[in-house]
Amino acid sequence: MRMMFALWALCIPFVTVLAQATDTESNATDSLSAAPQPELTAEDSARIERAQTQARLSQEVSALSQSELGDGAFAWTHRAQMTIERAGQSQAQYFWSNPKNLETPKLWSTQISNADEVFYLDPATGRAATLNLSRLSGSFIPARIAEQAGFTGNGSNFLPKKSTEWQAGERSDSTQTWSIERTGETLQLVLSNDKDAGRARAMLDWLKLQPMEGISLPSAAEKFPVVGMRIVDRSGSVAYAFTCSDWLVLESPLEIDAAALTISDPERDLKTIAREWAAQQEASKKSGTNE
Repeated sequence: MRMMFALWALCIPFVTVLAQATDTESNATDSLSAAPQPELTAEDSARIERAQTQARLSQEVSALSQSELGDGAFAWTHRAQMTIERAGQSQAQYFWSNPKNLETPKLWSTQISNADEVFYLDPATGRAATLNLSRLSGSFIPARIAEQAGFTGNGSNFLPKKSTEWQAGERSDSTQTWSIERTGETLQLVLSNDKDAGRARAMLDWLKLQPMEGISLPSAAEKFPVVGMRIVDRSGSVAYAFTCSDWLVLESPLEIDAAALTISDPERDLKTIAREWAAQQEASKKSGTNE
């Protein structure tokens, strides 16, 4: 489990690196446009022409390194807030959901202070990405890293109704508790007494994305959403815990037009990009000849 946590943490810098790269490119462009225009010698003109050619080629190659996130528009109507306790550290997360459309890609943030920077997973394609919602840009996470970090799902599911693996415990006016013994640890689950299948499914989807072994939840969790869980080791120490502190219906859905996003793809190798660029140049020449 520790290795999965470490791999999962490695993906977080993708967001920061993406933002820094965008700032650098923007600043460089502004500097060129704001530069003074003194009298130019022939050598100066040649140097400027070379720089402009290099910039144009760089833009063309950069465009070929982009991929599409998709061709549709997505909307998330609900947002859950989670608080996770692990190894003495606390972390808050947002998870967006659309209970009326379970095929909507998964979207979550590990930085509530900057919720524009999010992780994205499309279960239909298995592709994970980091996105900056304010910049409308992002970067795919290499498939190997995404899989090892658990972004493609850890296999958590709901058990059949007849299963007796979980034992029902105390019940209050608002919650009910369940527990199960696993090798070297005890899982303690807290369910809400309010029936809400949409929220229950959202909690399962969020749990699938966590860097941990998959958990088979009691069938009751399919209708009564999980609001908390603890994993207690043999010594009685809490190794992992989370609570769902908020389930919010958004006044305005969070919407993303996939076609409007610029997504870089680190898995597109330079040979492929060079081959496509050469093909484009050849096609452009032929088009010019025909005209």
